[in-house]
Amino acid sequence: MDLGDQNVDDEIRDFICSQTDIEIDKYSDVGCNGELYFGVHKIFKERVALKFYHTGKAGLFHKEPQILRKIRHANIIEVLDAKIISGQHAYFLTKEIDGGDLETYMRNVDLDVFTSLGLAQDILRGLSEMHKDPNRLLHRDIKPNNILVDNMSTSAIIADFGSVKYIPSNQTSITASKNSLVYKPCESVTNNEFNCQSDVYQTGLVLFQLLGGFFPLAIADWLSKNDYQKALNISVYFDQQSFIEKIINNRIVKGKLINLDSLPHYVDSKLKSIIKKATHPDLNVRYKSAVDFLNSIYKSDAINWQKNGGDYLASKRNGNQYKITCDSKGFTTEKSVKNNSFRKIGLHVLSIAEAIELVKKN
Repeated sequence: MDLGDQNVDDEIRDFICSQTDIEIDKYSDVGCNGELYFGVHKIFKERVALKFYHTGKAGLFHKEPQILRKIRHANIIEVLDAKIISGQHAYFLTKEIDGGDLETYMRNVDLDVFTSLGLAQDILRGLSEMHKDPNRLLHRDIKPNNILVDNMSTSAIIADFGSVKYIPSNQTSITASKNSLVYKPCESVTNNEFNCQSDVYQTGLVLFQLLGGFFPLAIADWLSKNDYQKALNISVYFDQQSFIEKIINNRIVKGKLINLDSLPHYVDSKLKSIIKKATHPDLNVRYKSAVDFLNSIYKSDAINWQKNGGDYLASKRNGNQYKITCDSKGFTTEKSVKNNSFRKIGLHVLSIAEAIELVKKN
């Protein structure tokens, strides 16, 4: 079977071909912290994932499975087994999480507001477990590619721990990770530091994406037309990348990386304020902990919105349901009544913002 793993080290590929416990059927090259294979465990009778990594001198890179083995939490991936296959490579075994990574999940599923908030809360619960004593661990690379989604429970699971570091008890921050330019918090840009609030910042960016904010995958899409043209005119690749990095870093420091106005109309001002606080460049303004951020989401009392084709569906915590449809006259807002039918509330309005306001007031 061609798994598309031609660029993987021969030693790992030979091991995959020779082992008999797992029927391997898939390979993924997403991410930068190791090779990842998937298959069916013949004894466990369930799908599993094998993550391979370089052991380094004296096994210094066994840190990731060692960390995961010590933590038991619903929102952190669990290690089932770990083995050294040579002086150069080892792997650890986990369950395959059926929803895949959050980046792919967001592309394939139309998320409603409540589900989006729930996934962010799951990430924050996992981070809270990592941050607390005696764990004192910083993830340093929270982003959709490093979060898995369990389809059955629609829960988020923190999965990639290749950048995790321990905070000594006499310190409040450590050196920043060099991963993921657009996810770097202000303190990483200005002081090369990372702390618990930095993980909070990155989760704020993930929540922004979950709710539908503009967050492009291509680095070039972060540039204005003018800056993009300037970048094209730089012939030396290193200088071009340095120019782009400088622009993005400047936006991060000024708190202008994301545009809250790019969120859908139905994302209310309270949720925008929560994201703004979570991603604020000033640590004195940002949430102090993952728990503070978690509690703020819990208290937000948001309306559950979802786009359904050309319609908008909404439900409130009191059970009231609404539907906004568009026709030649404008937008019509309807509210649920008995027998699962809807009745019109208010008049036709010309903008979706006006229709959303009708939902809020009724």
